Amino acid sequence: ITKDKANNILLGIDGGGLLRYDGKKLAAIILPVKNPEINKIQCLYTNKKGVVWIGTRQGGLWAHDKNNFELIKGSNDYAINAITEDEQGTIWVSTSTGIFYIGNNTLKRLGDSRAFSSSIIAAGKDSIIAGTQDGIILAVNKKIVKNFKLDAVRTSAVFCMLRYRGMLIIGTDDRGIFVWNRSTNDVKNYN
Repeated sequence: ITKDKANNILLGIDGGGLLRYDGKKLAAIILPVKNPEINKIQCLYTNKKGVVWIGTRQGGLWAHDKNNFELIKGSNDYAINAITEDEQGTIWVSTSTGIFYIGNNTLKRLGDSRAFSSSIIAAGKDSIIAGTQDGIILAVNKKIVKNFKLDAVRTSAVFCMLRYRGMLIIGTDDRGIFVWNRSTNDVKNYN
């Protein structure tokens, strides 16, 4: 779920395409027919400029602005699980085979990471945090910080994350929710 420039709610449905809700009715948005895989929507994200990013299951990453749809080069082989934008305007995606960012309208891999990633958030001006099947990773300036570890969530698959009042809330597959206070480095587990 995301909102478009006109403040309509957009709903992406895996196998059902893209719907717009204007507060009164639900209407289908016509997607490019020559690319039927775009109908298998996994995630949506609206960036600061109002461009709607569409992540699909094996149909690639798409940018949708006004009536235009553009497939990002190099993305059509990936299942896109989550999308975010850092403070510098770089679009980041987590996929079933690693983390990527967009550079020169092309998908570029973050380092040599090939780990399944289901979530990603901006963590500062030039950094992101990605949830993987083995905890979280930090990247700064488009490079993975090798010595970064949050031991509390290691060995857990991280499904979702949320920044909230200086904390990072982390949802896992098997050990509940973790709340990491990034200023004190304290971690609490709720299960």
